[in-house]
Amino acid sequence: MILFTRRAFAAGLLLASVVAAQAQIEPQRQKQFPPVEAVTAQHGMVVTQEARASRIGADILKRGGNAVDAAVAVGFTMAVTYPRAGNIGGGGFMVIHLAGTKRKRARDIAIDYRETAPAATTRDVFLGPDGRPDPAKSRDQGLAIGVPGTVAGLTLALQKYGSGKFTLAQLMEPAITLARDGYQTGDEISDTARSSMARLARWPSSAKLFLKPDGTMLDRGTLFVQSDLAATLDGIARNGPRAFYEGAVADKISAAVREAGGRMTYNAVKAAEISLGKSLAQQLAKDAIRVVSVAPGSILFPGGSWDKRRQADPDGIAAFVARELPFGRFGTLEEVGDTVAFLASPRASWIAGTAVVVDGCQSRMF
Repeated sequence: MILFTRRAFAAGLLLASVVAAQAQIEPQRQKQFPPVEAVTAQHGMVVTQEARASRIGADILKRGGNAVDAAVAVGFTMAVTYPRAGNIGGGGFMVIHLAGTKRKRARDIAIDYRETAPAATTRDVFLGPDGRPDPAKSRDQGLAIGVPGTVAGLTLALQKYGSGKFTLAQLMEPAITLARDGYQTGDEISDTARSSMARLARWPSSAKLFLKPDGTMLDRGTLFVQSDLAATLDGIARNGPRAFYEGAVADKISAAVREAGGRMTYNAVKAAEISLGKSLAQQLAKDAIRVVSVAPGSILFPGGSWDKRRQADPDGIAAFVARELPFGRFGTLEEVGDTVAFLASPRASWIAGTAVVVDGCQSRMF
């Protein structure tokens, strides 16, 4: 009992110290991170991680554009103002809700324009001489670079689902202007350079753009001009996606990737494909919010693709999921056992991981 009392007393002192320290830290934290207030809008809203892009998207809505018009303008703008995430050398997803009319029912569309592996890629591309995965090959070499999908995806979305009130050139004009004339850098560039200085320094063209001549980070407030990017965007605005996937730009992309050790060819860039299909949707409960999601990108398992592995070894798939997915955040394996069964079932052959949340799992905790 005495031992318990001493422990309780010590724990009480420790708790008091923690509370006191927290009381001192809290005002400083509030000053550094002011409380976030909810933002509401009557007619539309654009949310991105970069303020300039958000303002440009909101302006498109104010001028009568629809959500897809705004998304296209934002996507190309972020290629200029937020290069570590928004860029024309990568890819992405887009989920579009089409409102119903008297003649057509409302529907949800998913566009998958994630990067795709060049045709010359083989199943052992990221393995070392010992047959084991080599992280450097999938992170630091040209082998990790896929055929970009952003330009094809954004232009397809505009063509099929835009309002028709704006041309591609009109929506890209703000991005071209920012790239050509430049803008004052802020955290979006310094954060990227700080975490990636060593990697950027390996490539002369990247170092010239994102670092000072002495190899240090650009100062906050530096006028950041991207002339080459402006010229590329201008070509896309004038001639559509073929200005990116064919001709001089495609040649430079494939050559740069091969120089970095990759397997991309001009024909691989030219053959870029975009997937247009249905989205995944699930009503969580009666009268509850309806969740709509894009299907996940390709998922590879040891021994082959999801479909082939599931057909050949459904028990192996279940074991892999049980071992690899972060169930600890949602509950015990028993509580999400139906998820494992679902992933190993034929119904999961095309929707894989994301679907467990929206369709395959009955656990309330999950």
